[in-house]
Amino acid sequence: MSNSNAYRWHAGIAAATVLVFAGTGVGVPAQANTDGNSVIGGFEIDGNFYEGFDNSSTATGPDGDPVDWGSAEISTDVSHLVDPTGNADDTVYGQGSKEDDLSSWQNEGSQSAPGQADIGNIYVYDRVVGGDLYAFVAFDRAQTTGTTTWYLELNQHPNTTNQHGVSVPDRTVNDLRLTMTVQGNGDFAVETAHVWDGSDWVVAPGGSGDAWAGLANDSEITTTEGAREEARFMELGFNLTELLGADDACVFTGYQALNLRSQSGQGTNAELKDHAVGTVDVPSRCGDLVIEKRDVDGNLVGGATFGVTPNPIPEADDPGELTIVDNDENDVDPADGVVRIDPAEPGEYTVTEASPPPGYIGTDEAQEVTLDEFGSATVVFENRLGTLAWQKLDESSGEPVCCATFTVEATEGDGADAGVSVTVVDNGENDADTAAGVVLVEELMTGTYTITETVAPEGYELPVDPVRTDVVISAETPDVVVSEPFEDPRQLAELTVRKIAEDSEEPLAGAVFELYLDDGNGAPDAPEGDTLVGECTTGADGTCTRDGLDFGDYYWFEVQAPDGYLLPETRFSEMISVTATNTGTSPATVTFVDPPAEPEPTPTPTEPEPTPTEPEPTPTEPTPSPTEPEPTEPEPSPTDPGLPDTGGSSVAGWLAISLALLMTGAVVLARRPNQC
Repeated sequence: MSNSNAYRWHAGIAAATVLVFAGTGVGVPAQANTDGNSVIGGFEIDGNFYEGFDNSSTATGPDGDPVDWGSAEISTDVSHLVDPTGNADDTVYGQGSKEDDLSSWQNEGSQSAPGQADIGNIYVYDRVVGGDLYAFVAFDRAQTTGTTTWYLELNQHPNTTNQHGVSVPDRTVNDLRLTMTVQGNGDFAVETAHVWDGSDWVVAPGGSGDAWAGLANDSEITTTEGAREEARFMELGFNLTELLGADDACVFTGYQALNLRSQSGQGTNAELKDHAVGTVDVPSRCGDLVIEKRDVDGNLVGGATFGVTPNPIPEADDPGELTIVDNDENDVDPADGVVRIDPAEPGEYTVTEASPPPGYIGTDEAQEVTLDEFGSATVVFENRLGTLAWQKLDESSGEPVCCATFTVEATEGDGADAGVSVTVVDNGENDADTAAGVVLVEELMTGTYTITETVAPEGYELPVDPVRTDVVISAETPDVVVSEPFEDPRQLAELTVRKIAEDSEEPLAGAVFELYLDDGNGAPDAPEGDTLVGECTTGADGTCTRDGLDFGDYYWFEVQAPDGYLLPETRFSEMISVTATNTGTSPATVTFVDPPAEPEPTPTPTEPEPTPTEPEPTPTEPTPSPTEPEPTEPEPSPTDPGLPDTGGSSVAGWLAISLALLMTGAVVLARRPNQC
């Protein structure tokens, strides 16, 4: 503890009013004692409040030692407790309260303490000088007449209460008690110094009288609370290091409670009168060695074990090394992640982590630390957790694929004991790696894990084996990369083409299509170029489909139109892209529209011209003559009986005969029975 550290006083169960002394104001000349003045630990023990032995001390005084209660340079480190006096004081002991019998202590709120035993203001200060710890206490009382015994007790544990509800010390080994007396308005003297040995008070190792000095004012003085007549103001200083014999060992852990009691008369059988209780912070000569265990985010983590060499515990059975576990009997701090050894012998130490908290990755790096007397030293060990990483790939291309979902579950070890189970989405929840297809899960406790792919990326199927087992995170392998990636097969697509009539928009069956996979140039090159996937023929609903299609760009090519229809002017469809985002759906159906074929022209019907044929003889009734008749010789023309008639009448006659014969033949043909 530094020489600026002060006691911190609070009203105890005694319900005293607490005032913090924050300044001395303007100094007032005050009478110092005429003799018996001394300086201990750089502090004036002279029966007055301000600096100086020359009967004209002031609030400011010269810089540096010696100092006094009113010195400006220590004023903010002086603590001030006020215990009410007279009838306002409700912390007066009742009858039968004896010093050595804590169970007899009880309050008598309806009475007031005798004036000479009525405690008023208390001032406390401490400092380290020359490696020794000094404490200083001053107090005043209401009156000066009568013999009074005072007990000043410093305890390492906070006060507790007895069966009467009165605040009493919780005594432990090496608690300190000073006994002081005042004979009327005579001299103030420190009589004895005792330490508690666990069951009784015994003389302190340095209790010969050289370790302390005390004095009461032998004339009126002035304090911050006003004038104090002779023998009303008492002060003492004592060397705690010497009193406790703590040159080479830390015999106390630091005092937390102060109890000041008054008693009329002498001897421990006399009745106690008044008491004041406060909490203080008086350090041990030993230091305070703290080991903190934190995670990478700075959070405290409990459960670690450390080794400290040499053993810092005073007078330890094994001085070579201390093994200390967070919150074991040697750790005085109940907080998880904070190991506090108090008191710890001043010296140089090596601190190592023997084992990390459960599930954490330990470190074998030792830390060196120096602990000064009355000092405090802290070392911080940082532990991290493990990580798991793996890849998600396209089974066909081997390229990374994003956004699958996995579960990571601990099956053995610390992780399993803690019930670790994590859902992670690639580039989403709990994934610490921003790259697509790379999953990194951090802050996993040591243990054995199983990784399961539960949801495949869009456009993919789960692999045949979606599980990786026996993945171990340990101190030797804190960051595990799963060697076998998760490779997912693609979902296959199907494409449909539709054929309708241009005129009626009705579906047409019988159209033949070929499906091509583009070679990458973005232009249809069928039938000479690109890759023919297959063909199909439309059914009654006008559609046909090809399935089992991988990712890529496709187009339809109409090979043959249905009967009665013509191929369209454009026989290619637009490009149809099959990707991971649409392969599991039904891409739009492509429609081809075919115009009807033009019909053959039909000739106009006309009368057929008769084909000239030899007229068949007209059948006649048979004549009874068995012989053919003799031909008749034509009669000669009356004009020219010797030549052929070549006149007009002769021609007209032949024409008439010919026409008659033709008509006769036609009639005969019409009446002739059909013969094969």
